[in-house]
Amino acid sequence: MGKRSQLLLMLAVGILLIFAAGCNNDGAQGNESAASGKAQETNVSKTIPPQPVELSIYVAPGHVNDADFQLLFTEPLKKKYPYITLKAVRPGKGTQIEDLVNTNQTPDLIYTWNGMLAPFITLDLVMDQTPLIKAHRMDLSRFDKQIVDTVTYDKGLLAIPYTSQFYATYYNKDIFDKFGVPYPKDGMFWDEAIELSKRLTRTESGVQYRGLFVGDILKMAETKSLAKVDPTGKKASVNTDGWRQMFELVHQIYTLPGNSVPDIARAQIANYFMKDKFVAMAPFYNILPQLNELPPGSLNWDIVQFPSYRETPNTYQAVNEHIIFVAKSSKYKDDAFKVLQTVTDDDVQLLAAKQTGRLTPLTKSDIRSALGDYPALKGRNYQGILKSKFAPAPKLSDYEADTNGIVNTAFADYLNGNNDVNTALRDAEEKINAFLSTK
Repeated sequence: MGKRSQLLLMLAVGILLIFAAGCNNDGAQGNESAASGKAQETNVSKTIPPQPVELSIYVAPGHVNDADFQLLFTEPLKKKYPYITLKAVRPGKGTQIEDLVNTNQTPDLIYTWNGMLAPFITLDLVMDQTPLIKAHRMDLSRFDKQIVDTVTYDKGLLAIPYTSQFYATYYNKDIFDKFGVPYPKDGMFWDEAIELSKRLTRTESGVQYRGLFVGDILKMAETKSLAKVDPTGKKASVNTDGWRQMFELVHQIYTLPGNSVPDIARAQIANYFMKDKFVAMAPFYNILPQLNELPPGSLNWDIVQFPSYRETPNTYQAVNEHIIFVAKSSKYKDDAFKVLQTVTDDDVQLLAAKQTGRLTPLTKSDIRSALGDYPALKGRNYQGILKSKFAPAPKLSDYEADTNGIVNTAFADYLNGNNDVNTALRDAEEKINAFLSTK
């Protein structure tokens, strides 16, 4: 081969090597570019915000007002999940839960209390929340087990506790001072409260003071975990020793000389204790928001532990809790559960205690004791609220609310002397059974 041929061969090989290297470089750059593109796509996908979603929550009457809803639901959600908008649906004309179901407007969440869960089960709105709890890693150990157990059925955990009701004895210090009677103390039994009320029930300057007001028979029945209908909804369960003892106890309170009241309805506490101020002691549920609205200095009151029975000391009424659950029919169950998680977070529960006077269902002592920071409780014995535990909650049928009037009438007949206790309970039993036979 001549020199010229050798030079041409070397030149050709060089060109091939350069071309090959160029191809390799292009491939590397291409791969890098592809990898970079994929990474960018992944980063973009991670930063794309979720699509906005509007959810609705059915709010049972009296559970949360508009201001508290804004504070405890709307604002926390806006901070944590700004893409979720939550609308409160309140029962009214055309917006009862049955109306919403019939018009395919079923809410994504239901906010009610444990005693009213049965009607939602009947409407097939309730489901086991456990899969959502697991998927979103909610820690149920944060909640009081007794409260959680109340909404645990054969079908599973049907709701999440949101607020724990509490009970306490509110008392008017001025009435005690007027008659020189020592203030009540934590740990009173019912018989002691009745004896104390005798010393406070008297007439002074034309005013008839009453020592003790306990509201109606139905609210007091919760201290013994009494139901009016058996859990199956098939028969009445009021002609029992438990109901007989309850009728006799409330009868004893309201027939103490001078202690009768025009109307024993629980709603009258606003008038008798807070407005007219003729009741010395009112063992009752949470009325802190109403007390908080009173003009400063208009009522000289404090609080002690709710009375208990000697056989069950430091125990007040049956578990009573506000609950929330994701509706079975919701199309946005995961987003709805995020709402539920948000409103039961520690920080929101702390806010609820401090600013709205709600007792948390969580076990954390600092959140429970934060109730003492609520304005109405400043300087008062809020610890008395925290010293009692719940009585077991009865399993309630769909017809508890439907039979309220029958039991109220039966007790009124007994209280007014129209019937003895046995006749009153027997009549109530017969009327409830007659009602159930039509269902």
